[in-house]
Amino acid sequence: ARGSAQRVSGSSLTCAEKPAGPSRTNNTAQVPVRPAESGRKDCRELLKLFQESQFLFGEEYSSLEMALKDGPGILDLFSGSRGVAKACIRGGARWVLCFDISHSSSEDLLSQKLQASLLSLLRRGFFEAMGAAPVCASFSMAITPPCRDKLYPTGVPWMSEKQKQKCLQGNAMLAFVRKAVLVALAIGIVFWVENP
Repeated sequence: ARGSAQRVSGSSLTCAEKPAGPSRTNNTAQVPVRPAESGRKDCRELLKLFQESQFLFGEEYSSLEMALKDGPGILDLFSGSRGVAKACIRGGARWVLCFDISHSSSEDLLSQKLQASLLSLLRRGFFEAMGAAPVCASFSMAITPPCRDKLYPTGVPWMSEKQKQKCLQGNAMLAFVRKAVLVALAIGIVFWVENP
């Protein structure tokens, strides 16, 4: 089953008071180029390819379709329990598209095909912000024995096979987040990264 999008309530702002998204400066170089209406429609159709249950949207919208039509949303990578996504909705975001493998194998952000799709959507300007909280299991200094150090930031050669797998997975996640951050910087949208 595809599930349904989750409407989030609890916003203290009325629809008329809600900001269009994260605040921006008057520096036009920092404002992403928004697609023309036909491009926005194409993006909406691409977004509909994802499971509805991956979306959160504000209670002021009668449907996910209405939220998507209203404008750009937020991309939440490695969203876990979706706490940040829910806070974004309560803070005025129209909608949030969430990805975390703990919700579905179709949300595996190590999939090259999914990565390419998300980077393409990000470049097209249909997100006004992007956040990521990749798994930090191999980056923690509390790991004993450590699997990274200053000399070997991508992984020490003497680590166990189990540590090596975690390290390789962490490196792959971080490489994808880096690509997404570079796109966000290039088009001038707000982003945040939690971990490593």
